Amino acid sequence: MRACRCWSTPPGSPPGGASRISIWNGSVASLGGYIPLPFCATYGGTKAYLVSFTEALYEELRGSGVRIQVVCPGFTRTEMFARAGADVAKMPSYIWVSPETIARHSLAALRRDRPVCIPGLRVRMFWLLCRLRTRSALRRRAGEFFGNFETYRLEDRAAPGEGDARPEDR
Repeated sequence: MRACRCWSTPPGSPPGGASRISIWNGSVASLGGYIPLPFCATYGGTKAYLVSFTEALYEELRGSGVRIQVVCPGFTRTEMFARAGADVAKMPSYIWVSPETIARHSLAALRRDRPVCIPGLRVRMFWLLCRLRTRSALRRRAGEFFGNFETYRLEDRAAPGEGDARPEDR
């Protein structure tokens, strides 16, 4: 996500008259950026990087007219999970957040000049609970969930590109 609003001083205006520059840059990370994710280490590490990078840039750019934000949602209702072969009906309904909720919370956090947005009360409560757990306990629980992710796979899903190929051609 990126947005930019710029105003410049109209010709003939006194120096510093009506000039203002306001730029916003946003990134989408994940709640996974705060949790060690065995079996999803690259995903979790990338999201952790985005959170840290954004917070550091926020401090570097303070007072410059540039606003920066990272959004850290939980499980978001998009087609991503179905495309990955997950059966979302097997996942608990309380873990999901809608894209509209994420956008609404992100814009509200941006208006309050918050560099990190964790959208939705359930997601924030989960984040707080995670902060109260030890890293080793969090790591073990995440490993149990993601290590057993086959529980959430769709039945009889062909690998990408297999389509109607005969077994001997696979």
